[in-house]
Amino acid sequence: MIHLIKKNILGICIILLSVNSYSQNNESKAKAYFNQYLTSKEQFKLIAKSLPTLEQCNAVFKEVYAKRYYEFVSTLDKEIDSAFSKLDFEKHKDCKIESVNTSTLNSEKNSFNGGMDEFQHVFKPNIVFYRVTYVLEDGSESYNSFYKYFVNIDGNWLFFANPGIVFRE
Repeated sequence: MIHLIKKNILGICIILLSVNSYSQNNESKAKAYFNQYLTSKEQFKLIAKSLPTLEQCNAVFKEVYAKRYYEFVSTLDKEIDSAFSKLDFEKHKDCKIESVNTSTLNSEKNSFNGGMDEFQHVFKPNIVFYRVTYVLEDGSESYNSFYKYFVNIDGNWLFFANPGIVFRE
C-alpha cells in the first residue's frame, strides 16, 4: 500500500513539474516575442494590429461577455491613434512576462492574477493571459505597461486591455 502511495505521489509530482515547466516555457516564448518591441512606438503599433475580432473574444470570454468586450475593444482603434500622437516615447531594455490561467485565478498557488480574479465569471476556462511589463534602462517598470495583456490564440498574439476596464461595475 505504501509503495502504491509513493508511486502516485511521484506521478503527481511529475505532472505538476511538467505543467510548471510548460508554463515557464510559454513565458520564455512570450518574452522572446515581446522583446522585439522595445519602444513605446513599436508597442502601440503592435497593439493596433493585435486587437481581437468578435470570434477571438468569443474564444476568451463567455458569450454575453465576449460581445460586451468586443464592443469596447472595437473603439480602441481611434483611441490608439489619438494616444499615439500624444505619446511620450520610451525606449525599454527588456520586458517582464507574468502569466495567469483563468482556471487558477482563485488558487493560492497562483502568485499573479492581476486583479482578474474579480472577473473570473466572464472568462472561459484555461485561457492564459500574459501581462507584458516593459522595463526602463534604470530597471524601473514603464508607467505605460500596466494595461498590457495578451492572449495567444492559434499562434497569434492578441491584445486584451485589462478586462477590469470593461467589467468593473
